[in-house]
Amino acid sequence: MHLDGQPIRSLHHAVSAVGDGKIVTLAGLGTPEKPHPLQNAYVEEEVPQCAYCINGWIMTGRRLPARQEEADRC
Repeated sequence: MHLDGQPIRSLHHAVSAVGDGKIVTLAGLGTPEKPHPLQNAYVEEEVPQCAYCINGWIMTGRRLPARQEEADRC
C-alpha cells in the first residue's frame, strides 16, 4: 500500500500507527470501469499472480516512475 504517496509494507504497520496519513491500496488505484494502466498491463500480459505478492508488485511499480521523475529534476 502507499502511505502519503510512499510504498510501505502493510503487514509491518499497525492501522493505529498511520494516524492521519493518506492510505491507497491496490483497490484504490483504479475502478473496474477504468483500471490503472498498471492493472491493465498485468491483465493484458496475463501475469501469473497470487493474492499475496501481486499487490506489492503493482503498488511498488506505481511509485517507480514518480521516483524517476523526482530524480530527473535534481
